Amino acid sequence: MDPMALIGDLAIALGCGAVIGFERGWTLRAQADGTRPAGIRTFSLIGLVGGIAGLAGPGWPLAAAVLAVAGLLGLGYWRASATDADVSLTSVVAGVLAVLLGGAATLGHGLPAAMAAVVATVILSAKPLTHRLLEKVEPREMSAVLRLLLISVVVLPVLPDQGYGPYQALNPFKLWLMVVAISGLSFLGYVAIRLGDARRGVLFAGVFGGLVSSTATTLALARMARQQPAVGPAAAAGTLAAWIVMCCRVILIVYVLDPVLGLALALPMAAMAGAGLLLTLWFLRLGGSGSADAPQAPANPFELASALRFALLLAGIMLVSRWVESRFGTSGLDVLAVISGIADVDAITLSIAGGTTGQGIGPAAATEVIVLAAVTNTIVKAGLGAYAGGRILATRLVPAAVLMTAAAGGALFL
Repeated sequence: MDPMALIGDLAIALGCGAVIGFERGWTLRAQADGTRPAGIRTFSLIGLVGGIAGLAGPGWPLAAAVLAVAGLLGLGYWRASATDADVSLTSVVAGVLAVLLGGAATLGHGLPAAMAAVVATVILSAKPLTHRLLEKVEPREMSAVLRLLLISVVVLPVLPDQGYGPYQALNPFKLWLMVVAISGLSFLGYVAIRLGDARRGVLFAGVFGGLVSSTATTLALARMARQQPAVGPAAAAGTLAAWIVMCCRVILIVYVLDPVLGLALALPMAAMAGAGLLLTLWFLRLGGSGSADAPQAPANPFELASALRFALLLAGIMLVSRWVESRFGTSGLDVLAVISGIADVDAITLSIAGGTTGQGIGPAAATEVIVLAAVTNTIVKAGLGAYAGGRILATRLVPAAVLMTAAAGGALFL
């Protein structure tokens, strides 16, 4: 074996232990000398022991090194626990990881071992953040996380990836993948609102509420504007922020599912979002966003019943779209886009981008359908906001919807 390569692998093994030991030593720096179970020197030697054991072979030498390190650190844990009730097994586990990473480095996996050491150190240093996060998590939020994992990690992989039903329009895997995508985005929006600074006001709620539901955000801010007319400009800015996020979300989802269609859709949707951004800045200049108390975070957006209702809606859109396409040709999709956009822009968007609708049309025609659905949805939200918020929002949201529609149409024409 090349001596320089051998030295390099041992250096990586030593470094893996050192970086973990640095974090362990810094975390336990308040303890008196001689009471810390292991620090930077000990972990550096542990990594080196793993590296040397790895050179001897991937079998019993490395296993013996792991058992020896685990035994020594476990003995230190046992002795410390006899006098201190606040003792953690983290250092023991970190020591076992360090010796394994050292062995991996000299077995030809130096880069993955170094990457794993850095990631492990980041996880170890995140203890205060994770503890604060756990203190804030409510039972319903824990349940939501588990349900999201259930539908994405357990259910999704076992679904068949083929068409069923009339026109072979229902693909269980793609259908459920779209449900997972929407549920994940909604839950991320909820988390962002929960962890954010409420003093940032309605603009903050609009930005992150747009991830949950731009329609729900529009109605919530409209009610606030009706109850507090002085915050009308700020509420209008927050509402437009939710609409802008909706445009960006559509671009992102479509690009992930169909990069070619995503690039074709980027210009009209970006123009629509750009027009909304200019108006948002104008409304903020008129009234600012700090004149009102920020709305409370919405109820937990992820419920299994909501996901199932979205699946049924999406399945209905898929079936109707295939029927319209077979009866009227691709021109019938424009009618479907308007009908779908009245209630929800995600269903028709994901249906087109996921390949379950309009398989015979090109990116230009598909872009037109999605933009038409987004424009229809924006106009409907403007009407709902004007109705719920009164004149102060009507004079802002309706012109905004018209301008955003014109921007999208102009970009689409070009």
